[in-house]
Amino acid sequence: MDKETAAALAKAQAMTADTKVEGASEWFKLKEKGDQIIGVFQQVEFIPAKDGFGAQKAYTLVLANGDERKVGIPDNKKRVHEAVKRAAKGDIVGFRLADKLPPKIK
Repeated sequence: MDKETAAALAKAQAMTADTKVEGASEWFKLKEKGDQIIGVFQQVEFIPAKDGFGAQKAYTLVLANGDERKVGIPDNKKRVHEAVKRAAKGDIVGFRLADKLPPKIK
């Protein structure tokens, strides 16, 4: 691990003492209002629609404990992607589910 990532991890650890990451899955799921994850940004990759999941961007973060987690954000959530667009490798990035909105009725 390079010095820049190690320093950012230390800072993220101080910021996320109460963040709970459960299970051994490499994916972190934002399920309930208030769920959050903060870590050191590594990369983003585009994942095309497959097996009932729509297209999404997967953001890879290194957590304070050194584990890597991916956070999948649907490709149609342009506001989220715009907010993270300027992140560079080694930046501290966080995702939080602020609210769950009911499905749109057409």
